[in-house]
Amino acid sequence: MVVFDARIIGRSRVLDKGSTIIEGTTKYHFVFATGDRLGMKLMSDILFKADRQYDEDHTTHRKQKDLEKRNGQTSMLDLLEPEPADEVGERINQLKLSILEQGNIRYEFDDLRCTLIEKGWFARSCEKDVRAACKGLHTEGKIARISEGRAWSRGTEFIIQP
Repeated sequence: MVVFDARIIGRSRVLDKGSTIIEGTTKYHFVFATGDRLGMKLMSDILFKADRQYDEDHTTHRKQKDLEKRNGQTSMLDLLEPEPADEVGERINQLKLSILEQGNIRYEFDDLRCTLIEKGWFARSCEKDVRAACKGLHTEGKIARISEGRAWSRGTEFIIQP
């Protein structure tokens, strides 16, 4: 379980990753404060990747221990675990909803990403996910590009359709 809070104090953004509780034990509590947008984006990506790596390592270790207990036999329950692609797809769908909640506003890609981070996506997604969500919404006709080009990156301007 991860608790998140974001506040703006003066000119600094305080992004609280909150307590990460795993198997009933608090593993860490992290508070990050910055007045720099780049620092906010980088730390969000770093923590997101660290959490994903921890989850993968923990799952691999758990599976290995379970397999050792069963003396190498596989289990029907192994098939019930969600695929990583399913988790990514769900995260991108949630990002799409969060983008649409911003309303009929003109955005630049970096500004949108920072807005999403401040509104609860700190350490919950990476730039690649936001880019995929924007591409998906553009394909669905829910985002209209203003700037030229095909890439979704810094400098890309668009309007979120109502």
